[in-house]
Amino acid sequence: MRDYLINLFNYDQWANEKWITFMDSAQTSPEAWNVFDHILRAHTSWFSAISSDPLDEITDRLQNNEYLSARWQNLMKISDPTAFVSITGRDGNSTFMSVEQIASHVINHGTYHRGQLREIFKDQPEFPETDLIKFYRR
Repeated sequence: MRDYLINLFNYDQWANEKWITFMDSAQTSPEAWNVFDHILRAHTSWFSAISSDPLDEITDRLQNNEYLSARWQNLMKISDPTAFVSITGRDGNSTFMSVEQIASHVINHGTYHRGQLREIFKDQPEFPETDLIKFYRR
C-alpha cells in the first residue's frame, strides 16, 4: 500500500505540473486559478492535519507542487498507512481516519478539481489530458 500511495502522489504531481504549465501559457481566469490553488491548499491542510512537521510557504506554484509532493511521499515512506489519526472537521467534530484514507482523499480531491479545470477550458483546443492511465502510459 505504501508504494501505491507514493506512486499516486507521483501521478498527482505530474498532473498538477501539466495543468500549471498549461494555465501559465493560456489566458487563465481568476476562477480557474482559484480552483487550482484549492488543490494545493488541500494538500497543505491535510498534511498539517496528520503531521506535526511544519510546511514552508512557497508562492511559486510549480515549486510548491513539487515540494508538497515530496513531503507527502516522504510521509508515506515513514508512516503506517493503516494507522489512525484524529481529525477535527470544520464543524468541530472529531473522527478517526487512517493515513491511507486521508492520502487517498488528497489524490482523489486533486483529480476531481482537475476535472473542473477541464470543464473550464473545454473550448481550448489543447488542454492537458491528465487521467491516471495517461500517467501509467507515459
